[in-house]
Amino acid sequence: GNLVPLDDLLNMPPQAFVSRGEQALLTYYAQVWLLVHYLVEGRDGEYRQGLCQLVRDAAYGRVASRLYDANKTAGRRGIRMSLEMADAFITADFDQDAQRFKAGYSDFLGAVVASGNGMDVWRGDSPVTAK
Repeated sequence: GNLVPLDDLLNMPPQAFVSRGEQALLTYYAQVWLLVHYLVEGRDGEYRQGLCQLVRDAAYGRVASRLYDANKTAGRRGIRMSLEMADAFITADFDQDAQRFKAGYSDFLGAVVASGNGMDVWRGDSPVTAK
């Protein structure tokens, strides 16, 4: 019952969770870990290439320009990191249907927290891949 909504997870920096206490910060990091697994494994790996592109763009300082290129109207409004950025990231790099992406994330989260996945996580194995 303490999960961070995906929009908040994508929009808020880790520092925002520090003031909420250790448990909130641990929940944040656990969900970021889960999000990375979703981007690598979710929808049969459909989002993996987008994650690679986002990491390359971040390494070379191109995130803002890619978001602008993906959504020119956002650029005309003055692209900046804000509470509206979650959908911009999703649609630019992962899925044109942000709601489908978010629903898939929720389903993936449910599969990860299903009974019996804890040992897989501790071993560093995929928490959802069938054995």
